[in-house]
Amino acid sequence: MGSKSSSCQEKNGEIRLCVDFRNLSKASLKDNYPLPKMDYILQKVVGFARMSMMDGFFGYNQVVVHPKDQKKTTFTTPLGMFMYARMPFGLINTGATF
Repeated sequence: MGSKSSSCQEKNGEIRLCVDFRNLSKASLKDNYPLPKMDYILQKVVGFARMSMMDGFFGYNQVVVHPKDQKKTTFTTPLGMFMYARMPFGLINTGATF
């Protein structure tokens, strides 16, 4: 078990971890939850005084992976094996879950 990982160096010199979740995504059932159309969303917010927005990037990092499923996100590095406690990018259902 476990996915392959590699590191990518950013332009600013920071290291970004890249994990290949293709095998996990192939073994997962796809959740299909299409986004609602913009006109539907606008009809729902008409007349309200306040509206809130979610951060589309850091929002993913706020979704907790169920403890029983964390081992499915295991990846190996030269420093050892690790697993995600928060939802990583690259899983088949990340968008639908978010």
